[in-house]
Amino acid sequence: MEYRKLTQEELDKELSLASDYYKSNTGRPANFAYCDLRGLDFSKSLLRDATFEGALLEGVKLRGTFLGCSFVNSKMNGAGLNGTFEQCDFFRADLKSCNILNAEFSRTVLVETNLEDVYGKTTYFDKCIMCNSDFENAKLQQATITSCNLDNCVFNNALMSDAMFENNKMYDVDLSGSLINPKNFINNRISNNAFKNASIAIKREKEQRNDV
Repeated sequence: MEYRKLTQEELDKELSLASDYYKSNTGRPANFAYCDLRGLDFSKSLLRDATFEGALLEGVKLRGTFLGCSFVNSKMNGAGLNGTFEQCDFFRADLKSCNILNAEFSRTVLVETNLEDVYGKTTYFDKCIMCNSDFENAKLQQATITSCNLDNCVFNNALMSDAMFENNKMYDVDLSGSLINPKNFINNRISNNAFKNASIAIKREKEQRNDV
């Protein structure tokens, strides 16, 4: 695959046109499909209907607002997603080791997405479709996941003891080795055996009660 390498100057021109499109429908949506965007600055971006399909975004900091943007098959290893992502599509995107600190994902598709080793604090997922995604070794501190479809997701060895899960669909979810607090699972439709191997937080809680 041959990627088109953009300079910061070229990117800034694209972002200026995209900002006009976001605010007033003048200009046009940005097209970064199969572009090499590594090392570029996306601070305070306002993007609507932009495509990042197949783009190289390793280590890039994505700050700002992204509405209806496509990140399908993008490579985002180690990127910083610290903005608002609404009605976006991360189908089969590689977000391994991403920093999603204070990020908000709303009505967004994260299906078959690689989220291994992500770090998220006060991160919000609301009404997202997240089936068949991999959160192995993720650190989700004070994260809130509400009204999402998490069927067949893998949370092996994830640290989520203070993460809140509410009103989610969670059939065949794998929580093996994860650190969770079952009190933070509220009104979820979840498989009966989902907690089978996620006993660390539960055992610690019982041990603390028994010590009193």
